[in-house]
Amino acid sequence: MFRSRVFASPDAFHVALEYGHNETPGHSSSSCSSKEKVRLPVSSARLELDWSSAEPEQQVVERFVRLQSRLLQQHTHERVALHLDVEPIPNAATFSHQFLTVRLAVACSPPVLRSIHFTRTSGSGNASETLVSALLAHTALDGVWKLRGCEGLGHFWATCVQAPGDWRSLKSLNLSSCGLGVLPAAVGQLGGLRVLRLNHNKLVSLTPELGLLTELEVLSANHNQLVTLPAELRRCCRLRELHLEHNRLVTPLLDLTHATCLASLQLYGNPLDYLPELGPALGLRSLSLANVRILADAAYSRWEVEVTAASSSYTSMVIGARSHKLQPLFNLVFRRSNIQHPLLMGALSRLVEEPGNLQLLVREDVALQQLVLAALGSSSLVVGQAVKVMAAAGSYAGAARRLVRHNVVQAITDLVASQDVSLQLSGLSVLSSLSAGTAEGEVAGEVLVPTQLLDRLLALIRQHDTHEQVKGYSE
Repeated sequence: MFRSRVFASPDAFHVALEYGHNETPGHSSSSCSSKEKVRLPVSSARLELDWSSAEPEQQVVERFVRLQSRLLQQHTHERVALHLDVEPIPNAATFSHQFLTVRLAVACSPPVLRSIHFTRTSGSGNASETLVSALLAHTALDGVWKLRGCEGLGHFWATCVQAPGDWRSLKSLNLSSCGLGVLPAAVGQLGGLRVLRLNHNKLVSLTPELGLLTELEVLSANHNQLVTLPAELRRCCRLRELHLEHNRLVTPLLDLTHATCLASLQLYGNPLDYLPELGPALGLRSLSLANVRILADAAYSRWEVEVTAASSSYTSMVIGARSHKLQPLFNLVFRRSNIQHPLLMGALSRLVEEPGNLQLLVREDVALQQLVLAALGSSSLVVGQAVKVMAAAGSYAGAARRLVRHNVVQAITDLVASQDVSLQLSGLSVLSSLSAGTAEGEVAGEVLVPTQLLDRLLALIRQHDTHEQVKGYSE
């Protein structure tokens, strides 16, 4: 043991500083439909410094100062500015022309520090906080847009953030793999921050001061130990991406009422009891939960669904290795959650295209109840996908009777009475599917097609006498 300690290599670190011109960073549009993201400038100069714990700190600082001084001298540009001033005529009777003053000025324009990136190259210990603070003290931090820490350097940010004014231009902060157990509350004073990454740390909670970051667009805290989320996150109305995979969230109190910009919500690998209310997040196109990842296009016309095998660690932990691979998803979305969102409903419609998945859904009585409620909803996108699933489920033995018990007849009646032909066709498709149950005596005809629905059907036939699809269903 003594031999390994004596001959172990010292802890070594690397820092890269990138410099750019004195320009303003690209701003994202205030509109959620905009695809623009934080755009950092192309680097015009780069400084790199390596040091180890065996090297005297003063020597490291002096070497850094020399490198930086040399870089600033080599990349400082001189600019000539021409100023033209038109002066008023002092005496119109004497002078018939205005005076024009020409001034030339030469200004030096040094490169501006824009990005700082720390990495650990060897060892497992921590860098000296006094050394890191000394290095930062010799740099102009007020123009830095991007800062990234590293393992062994986690505590330096707790010291630096005490003076948030030094980081007033900071747009992107990456503290992933920094060994953080607590996120300093002062991070909330970085009012211009747009990207915050906290992956692979030991965080149990996030500071409520995150709610002060009203410009924040990306928050990623994957692979932590989070058990709760601050209610103040609801103030981050410009969030586009919220990534919280592989944590310990059970009952996430996540208010998405104002999350109209949210496009990506990642909750994969959390033992969730229920989902947050997704309804207000109309821009949501990417979602992960339980053991499923869902992606949709902008028009909600195509869905991609990836399901982790039933033998995965997460699925085995929650339901056991012998259960169906979709059991975690169905337990989550049907028991205590609201499925009335186009992203979720479209994914279910895609999943039940596989007969084995459809059989599992039909066995879930609460799933059929949720589908009927979705078909009675106000979103045409949700209704259309719910109807597709019900039409597929209705042909299974026992499903028609249970759907009728959950008021599917009212849903069909409302759809047929709609002025939208596509919704009318949706109602007819469900009725056609359920008629198989009637033929086998599972559901009485007068129960499936009561007088009110029959009248609506007759009116629909007269209204669309030339519509081939309507006539086909009616016959």
